[in-house]
Amino acid sequence: MTAIFDHLTAIVVGVVLLGSLLVLQTRDRLGRVEATLADAARARSEAVLDVVARDTDNLLPRAQSDVFLGGPFRTRVVRTDSVTTEYTLATFVRDTPSGADAPAVVRYTLTATGTQATVAGRSVPLYRLLRQVDRGAGFDAGVPLGESVSDFSVAFGRAGGAVTTDGPPPEGVSSVHLRVAVAAPGADRLAPDQRSTRATLVARAEATVRPQNLGAVR
Repeated sequence: MTAIFDHLTAIVVGVVLLGSLLVLQTRDRLGRVEATLADAARARSEAVLDVVARDTDNLLPRAQSDVFLGGPFRTRVVRTDSVTTEYTLATFVRDTPSGADAPAVVRYTLTATGTQATVAGRSVPLYRLLRQVDRGAGFDAGVPLGESVSDFSVAFGRAGGAVTTDGPPPEGVSSVHLRVAVAAPGADRLAPDQRSTRATLVARAEATVRPQNLGAVR
């Protein structure tokens, strides 16, 4: 009888150890998958930020905008609720890496996709960010920079810490603060009630750009 109990005990211990090993392997695999997804979301948010920052760095002051593009001065931001839904700026753009800079008006438009993501237990709307360029004949069809943008914010800053998040840049503006957040689905997890759930990863990127000619904006 003792031998039987010893045998059963060994089986139980073996099953427990095997289960623990499987749990550890699953957690490790899940961690690697989530790390990969997080890296991808971070790379995407930084790529979008780089595009907006490049246009912003070439921002034209009003005087130069009038000379190169004619009036009226079109640089402004439009804010709806907590996000920037439109960012229009007079700037220089380059169509190809080896091409020459040319004056143009660039417009970023943020529109709701009708989908949401759950982040930290809270539903967050997702947006589509579109970049369009007007070289003098009207805005082109544009290029979508992301379909899962959860935050886009543009703010004109000036000395003393004052910022403008809605309207044209104020007199004395010296910087532009940009923020972009991109949501990406996380790895599948098994909830305590055995329902499969999926976490949402959000990667944020921020930058403060100080355009070389912005000090002349009026």
